[in-house]
Amino acid sequence: MMKKKIQLGSMIALFLSGVLSAQSVGINTDTPNKSAAMHVSVSKDFRPATAKAVIAGGKLVGINVLDGGFGYKTAPTVVIGGGGATAYADGARAIATATIDSKTGAVTAVTVNDGGNRYEILPDILFVNNDEGVQRGLVLPRVELTSLLNTDTPVNIPPKDTDGDGLLVYRAGQGEDGVPSWYEKNEDRWYEAANAFKSPKIAVFSFRQNRMNLAINEAGTGGDLEVNMYREAVSNLQGVVRANGNADIKLPKVAGTYLVEVTLNLVTRPDTQVPSRNLPYGNNCHPTTGNCSAPITPNGYYFMGYFGDLRSYNANLTFKTGTVYGADYLREEDNVITKIGEKHSLTFLFTIKYEATAFSAAEPYINFRLGRMIGRSYYLPVDVLAEGSFIKVQKID
Repeated sequence: MMKKKIQLGSMIALFLSGVLSAQSVGINTDTPNKSAAMHVSVSKDFRPATAKAVIAGGKLVGINVLDGGFGYKTAPTVVIGGGGATAYADGARAIATATIDSKTGAVTAVTVNDGGNRYEILPDILFVNNDEGVQRGLVLPRVELTSLLNTDTPVNIPPKDTDGDGLLVYRAGQGEDGVPSWYEKNEDRWYEAANAFKSPKIAVFSFRQNRMNLAINEAGTGGDLEVNMYREAVSNLQGVVRANGNADIKLPKVAGTYLVEVTLNLVTRPDTQVPSRNLPYGNNCHPTTGNCSAPITPNGYYFMGYFGDLRSYNANLTFKTGTVYGADYLREEDNVITKIGEKHSLTFLFTIKYEATAFSAAEPYINFRLGRMIGRSYYLPVDVLAEGSFIKVQKID
């Protein structure tokens, strides 16, 4: 068996040898590329060596050093990968050893100890640094999976193969979709790992505290949620952070489109919790005009109509509802029928777009304000509850 032939210097190298030679896990591809190996990060004190194989009659007859690199303290392990599908069979893999210069740590030569057989194309030559303390990363076998449902080609895995369960490869030839993928035996298919290019870019800001007694005006500018409202975002969206005393959300100076979702959990304040103005229907009156309205049903239900304004500072919106206090804004409306003192939730969705020329010298940021729709039947302030309230920003292009 191949594993008995190769005397590798570490447990990791033994694992890699198994990946390279074992047919039982399905690495018998028609068009294999680089095989699994440990790759060393480049630094000023170290550069990995490179080499090219020479084959004749299906055997490895030589390895030419293209760049000896430098910084090896001990001779690296030579890993010979690829070379055609039949070269993965037991007993077919070649074996080679490297020689280094004791002063520079450069690879000066590679000796072929066993030329193997059945090589169809030139195999890849990789050097594994065995020195302690060297930072390493795993290079997975490159396989061009045409479909995540295809377990026949280029990797042949028998249905529900126990040995193949969890087999990990790098899905090559897919451009931005080239991500690690693994085989799952129960479903008899491949699954992709998380794709950084495809994954939605989102920042979610939860609330630090309740915003109590928020006065919201009818068709006006709306009430500000004020300072210290947002927690640090849970985010994979670079440059989108809380700002200005945690009352606003800063955006990067990058052209593009964002979807902003504002979800608020509210409760209306009972009449007994606000100063009495001795007006009809208790205190349910407009705070400035004095206009009052009754419940819309005999059992005390009110029409709680709201609008939400999303303001954009230091950046002009491509599409907007209007401009207020020097800031472009978008307005959306939401409503609910509920009783005084009962919790209710609102969701506002805004699509904001910036052109490359939209930005001023200062950093752009957005701010949300809440107001009352015209024609609603309730005027008193509300409490914005931290629990269940959040603002989500998603970059969509």
